[in-house]
Amino acid sequence: MIGGSTEYEIKRFLWYKDESANSDKVWGIVVVGGKAYTFWGKRADLGGKKKLTFKGWPGSYGVWEAEDLARSKIRKGYSPVNVDKDAGGAYSALEAVYPDFFSSFRSQLVLAKLSDRIMNEGSNA
Repeated sequence: MIGGSTEYEIKRFLWYKDESANSDKVWGIVVVGGKAYTFWGKRADLGGKKKLTFKGWPGSYGVWEAEDLARSKIRKGYSPVNVDKDAGGAYSALEAVYPDFFSSFRSQLVLAKLSDRIMNEGSNA
């Protein structure tokens, strides 16, 4: 739940890490209230101080369009991270890459929506 009542589903979570280039970032797709969003940014430290950027994908084909972009990211070296719950009901693979992801993600998405910082938000293309 984001913002108290909206259901969401993480469709993709990709991670890119290149220590030689000091690069450690994430990219993903989430569906919130039936609308697809992509998110990206540097992987947060334990204090959640890194900021994610969000883009809305309007229209009924948003998830499929975002999936095309995900395939492009994978070709560029991003690694898919399992977004399914494990047998214990936890998102172990995702939380291992991005500790405290869900609480950080929820608060950043709500703040981005409230401050009108989501690219393409409100478009009906």
